[in-house]
Amino acid sequence: MRSAFLPRRRHLVTGCLAAALAVCATAGPGAAAPRPAQAEAPAAAESTTAQSAIDLPNWMAQRRTQLHDRPLNAIAMPGSHDAASWSIRPGSGLCTSGDAYDVARVYPAVAASMARTQSGSLTAQLDGGARVLDLRLCKQDGRWYAYHGSPLGNLFFDADGRTGEVAGLADWIRRHPAELVILRLSVTAPAAELTTARGAAMDLLMDAVGRDRIAPRSTYGPQSPYGTFVDAGRHVVVMGDGREDQRGVLWPTSDSDSRGSYAYASLAWYDYLGALFDSAGAAERTYASALTLDDRALTWPQAARPDGLFSLSGLITPDITVPGAALAQMGAALGLVPREVADAYMLHLARGFNARLLGMLNGPWQQHPAVDQFNVVMTDDVNQNGQGVPAGALQRAVIALNDVARQNACGDPEGTPAQPGRTLRYQAHLQNIGWQPGTAADGAGVGTTGQSRPVEALRLSATGTGGLWARAHVQNIGWQPWVRIPDGGTAEVGTTGRALRLEALELRTDRGTLAGRAHVQNVGWQPRTRGQAITLGTTGRSLAIEALSLTACD
Repeated sequence: MRSAFLPRRRHLVTGCLAAALAVCATAGPGAAAPRPAQAEAPAAAESTTAQSAIDLPNWMAQRRTQLHDRPLNAIAMPGSHDAASWSIRPGSGLCTSGDAYDVARVYPAVAASMARTQSGSLTAQLDGGARVLDLRLCKQDGRWYAYHGSPLGNLFFDADGRTGEVAGLADWIRRHPAELVILRLSVTAPAAELTTARGAAMDLLMDAVGRDRIAPRSTYGPQSPYGTFVDAGRHVVVMGDGREDQRGVLWPTSDSDSRGSYAYASLAWYDYLGALFDSAGAAERTYASALTLDDRALTWPQAARPDGLFSLSGLITPDITVPGAALAQMGAALGLVPREVADAYMLHLARGFNARLLGMLNGPWQQHPAVDQFNVVMTDDVNQNGQGVPAGALQRAVIALNDVARQNACGDPEGTPAQPGRTLRYQAHLQNIGWQPGTAADGAGVGTTGQSRPVEALRLSATGTGGLWARAHVQNIGWQPWVRIPDGGTAEVGTTGRALRLEALELRTDRGTLAGRAHVQNVGWQPRTRGQAITLGTTGRSLAIEALSLTACD
């Protein structure tokens, strides 16, 4: 995951925003050694819902039988974004090799305010249900510190790995042998030391945790069942870059994919200027954008469970909210904004977003097909208690998704064997694009969402179905004649070169059943439909099909 603090620093050159930030720069530049921080004790309030029965520190052990044969990439589990940033405070120092150092050394107070994403210590986050920890370390002056962007946090471990936060982390892992923990480690250091530093950090981490507890990538993978890890006592996954000789043990970062759920902002100077005068509106737009991307990642049809881990980014991109952090610093200096908000503005924003995220987890994302996609859900402030999120509520909502029976593209229980030799393939022709490259099959999505781009035609082929019949309802034409597609043959429905939207699709099979879903203009994804004959889309409403998925079932 990329740094959440100012990934595009060049945008801050604008005179108006720079002036606002300069007023806020209450701490001087530099890279002083950090002052150790104490974690905020998470409140003891419990959820009042049925989810309160979930024992957060031991939730995997509590569900050991249920999860035993489930692949790692099919377990819904909470994760902690920038887990070690909880200890960052104003004046705690700067990592000179951090990607945001050039900005942070000029505006250290704002940098620290935007860098802290967690309120509880690493062990508090684990006790709060997190099982994936995003750890970012800076090697500076021979010691290893937690950092984010550039602001430094507590000592993570010293040169021999015997002191620092890693000791508490390792102790927690030893005391919870049925809890599978994924440690994603990234390291920065001066350029001349970086390669060596990465390998050394991995050695120190693995030694501290215990190499006999680590699940080597040469033996385990994202599709390995939970039980194979814990039954063998290999309940720690270490992910990241290291030396060549470590690669059989370390899991590469390519084993995890966010499916585009993290919002990478591309902003101009006037976007920041607007946010300076409407910081609340900027935050709300950021929340809405993040939820839209998350929803798209969860609802886009998949042909089958991907090989790797899916890490949903339950996070906001902070770029456009930096002016709000600057204003908060100004307000705190005038006694108009609480100092705890000004000094932890990213946490303040995250808490507002988490309340919206919780609503989705307890609402539409509990339905198929979204619920079928969940794996890792990365969030800020795992230990939040307030602002619409009672203590542990967000993590319990994620964990509870494991209790919903998952379905495949046909609506059958996930893992139901597919009919051998029975396949439906399809390719979409899109407005202003033409034929998309390649063909999809077995429930994978074609088309686009969020682009208002109609599908104009479909190319269909099938094997093992005994043959298909297809017809399309087209703008200004209506229903086209039925087209027969013999087994192993190919046919097209719709139009090309006429800029006419495809509004509905009807399919019939001579043997077995078909299933499909369509994403319709101004409607979104329709519910899955299944039968010997299926109809997708709408008629009489002038609405385009923008994306769809199809599969041949039994």
